[in-house]
Amino acid sequence: MTQLLVSVRDVTEMEEALAGGADLIDLKEPQYGPLGPVDRSTAIKVVRRVAGRKPLSRACGELTDELVKSACEDAAGFQFLKVGLAGWNNRDWKSALRVLRRNISFSSHSELVVVAYADHQLADSPPPEAVLDFAVREGWKTWMIDTWSKEMGNLFTWQDADTLGRWGERCCRAGMAWALAGSLKFVDGPTLRDLAPTWIAVRGSVCDGDRTGTVNRRLVSAWKSFLGTSRWCEDPSILVTGV
Repeated sequence: MTQLLVSVRDVTEMEEALAGGADLIDLKEPQYGPLGPVDRSTAIKVVRRVAGRKPLSRACGELTDELVKSACEDAAGFQFLKVGLAGWNNRDWKSALRVLRRNISFSSHSELVVVAYADHQLADSPPPEAVLDFAVREGWKTWMIDTWSKEMGNLFTWQDADTLGRWGERCCRAGMAWALAGSLKFVDGPTLRDLAPTWIAVRGSVCDGDRTGTVNRRLVSAWKSFLGTSRWCEDPSILVTGV
């Protein structure tokens, strides 16, 4: 069954996500973009409070030369480290990712996850299929697709379900986990459940207000319940929450 990844910005939101039934806690600061990193002290507090109850992922921002050198410092306690490729469409992103992945493998037990952007034209990043091709050839364990812009539609604005399904099937054939993100809403639920990714990743639709609001356990629980049942969202108020 598809599992639920919830992005949180601090310990308080982490506790809300756990209370709502999140399967994977993702740490990021939404005000700094799709993969905005939090400060070191917040990351340490979250790791300590989770205390192994659920796996953790951490957004490390967009790929930079500094990030390659630092190998995503303070990775301890995080099973996944996420990095994006905005601005790298015409640069040698493949070599940079190889170096970063190698450095991380030497310094921690974390897994590097490269995030492809569905709206790659806006992000000036490589097309998602090119990132998937690379991940499959290089034997990566996880592939994720998100949206770079949070104001220009969501995942399904930029990629149709058939294309996403084809990419998902390729991940499965390669033995890779795969995750779908990108301003996903409750109305996308039936399509997401048909696609059956390893994870769906949410933020705005589990917050009071927009994605910069506060995570609400009731909305997390609603997503979790919907993923585990055959009936989808009978509460009209939930359908429009967290856009």
